[in-house]
Amino acid sequence: MGTKRLLPALLLPVLLGCSANAGGVDVDGETFSGTEVTGYELAPDTQISLTFSGEQVSAEAGCNTLFGQGSWEGSELHVEELASTEMGCEAALHEQDEWLAGFLQSTPVASLEGATLTLTSGDDSLTLTREEDAELEGTRWRLDGLERNEAISSIPQGVEASLKINDGQAEIDFGCNTGGGEVTVTEGQLEFGELIRTLKGCEEDATEVETQMLSVLQGTVDYEIDRSQLRIGSGDERLHFIAE
Repeated sequence: MGTKRLLPALLLPVLLGCSANAGGVDVDGETFSGTEVTGYELAPDTQISLTFSGEQVSAEAGCNTLFGQGSWEGSELHVEELASTEMGCEAALHEQDEWLAGFLQSTPVASLEGATLTLTSGDDSLTLTREEDAELEGTRWRLDGLERNEAISSIPQGVEASLKINDGQAEIDFGCNTGGGEVTVTEGQLEFGELIRTLKGCEEDATEVETQMLSVLQGTVDYEIDRSQLRIGSGDERLHFIAE
């Protein structure tokens, strides 16, 4: 399971809105993603994602989440320090994380045209497109993280779990067993009825995921959608999902 760590050797910028620094690129509150990269070949079935919020930025390249602080000088990005989750991923994805961190610390120049954000440093560049909020209903949401007491851990390797809500019904893959039940959707809240599921014997990792999902997906819980990310929970426990 993953934990957060500080990586002082890798630097990542925080992108500030243009009101904070004349000439900066106004990307505050936005998420951009895509696969158009020059100077590096992305691992299969991965993409780059950057999310900007106030003086915080987070970045994903298929494995860990990177986040940190920094500033604009005109259209150039200047960075301070980088922190990262610490998931156990295959070597190619760790290398991709390191490449992204290195690219972002190289003072790339940014431009924003419509919904397209381009970052360029030497012969390397990223071209990303602004994401819109995914729809709660009708979307298959893949479980991407487990939060407990404000600590976020990764999903164990080999365990795949998901949630789909449609017409008042929740279809749930718990990572081994499957099931679902009635759910009422109101603004910012979900009210789950009794969930029915299969009762197969599962491996320890899958059982751990299923236990926390069952703990969260009961009664009335809060939910929040941020572009392609969905967070569900209340109190000290939350589930983090990614739209598929």
